[in-house]
Amino acid sequence: MVAGALFWTYDMFPVDIIPGIAASFWTGDGTGVIMAFPLLALLLSELQHKNIRPIIHSALSLGPKFYSYTILLPMLFAGAGFGTAILEVGGNNLGYIIVLPVVWLASREGIVGGTLAALSANMSAAFVYAQIGQEDYSVVELQVLFALTSAIGLIIGAAFDERKQVEDKLFLALGEADKA
Repeated sequence: MVAGALFWTYDMFPVDIIPGIAASFWTGDGTGVIMAFPLLALLLSELQHKNIRPIIHSALSLGPKFYSYTILLPMLFAGAGFGTAILEVGGNNLGYIIVLPVVWLASREGIVGGTLAALSANMSAAFVYAQIGQEDYSVVELQVLFALTSAIGLIIGAAFDERKQVEDKLFLALGEADKA
């Protein structure tokens, strides 16, 4: 709002577009927080205990297969979805398909996979969209799509991780019950 007021004060744009600019700033900032916070929170949770080795060991133990399909699959879908704008197929925008690999990877790999897939999908989609130069989506629409992709990766990934923790605890409890 401060930026909008300053631009309006110096007659850089008309008053009637200030709500759109405010929505764009809030959506963009919210998307940035949704995409960056989970990765930062995971890092800070270990750093709080002054123990960075588990983070490094955990990241290295995931292996190249995890990183290759968690990063490359969303890139392919982003290229396919936003690349159809070049073909101009009946005015249909297929950018929303970037959500599909995020959902799949979050349900297989948890919050780390979902967050990494969402980040990869969003960055790839922004790159492809900037390269093709089409204006099928407004900036606010892209930001909302990116925010939803990130939120979906977080929610599904968190649900997967919670379910896995409960299953592990149940397995341990059943094992102890069988011993008794």
